[in-house]
Amino acid sequence: MEPVVSSIFDEMEQYKPLPYASNWLRLANNLIDSIIALLLLLLIQNVLDVITTLSGINISGIFVSEEPLDRLLAYLCNSFFMFVLYLLFEGSTKGRTPGKLVTGTRAVREDNTPITWDDAVIRSLFRFIPFEALSAFSSNGLWHDRLSKTRVVKTRGY
Repeated sequence: MEPVVSSIFDEMEQYKPLPYASNWLRLANNLIDSIIALLLLLLIQNVLDVITTLSGINISGIFVSEEPLDRLLAYLCNSFFMFVLYLLFEGSTKGRTPGKLVTGTRAVREDNTPITWDDAVIRSLFRFIPFEALSAFSSNGLWHDRLSKTRVVKTRGY
């Protein structure tokens, strides 16, 4: 059996420029990812309700409380959950989330190489800049892409 030798052209093809994903694809990614996150949060809520029933300690009460401190804690828990979710998805799949899998897109570095765990951490952290989602309306792209030196590209259908 002959060893497979890749040519320089094969390597160049691997890192050819890919077209940017449109804002509409990015919105679809976000909606799909948000629905998945909501379903996972509902599952966690049900588990907490079972623990509450069995133990008598109301663990999930903070998530429905009207107290300002409880609401802040619930917001921080949800934010941490979303950080971990994006980090795990993008870090373990080199730039993919469920939404990106469905739409045929991927987060890559500016040089089109796959993102690393470090890149996934930075992208996930920058998503929490207040009003970051509004940066989609700028011509410079989303802040979590620019600041992490990454971009979302189409990987199929172009």
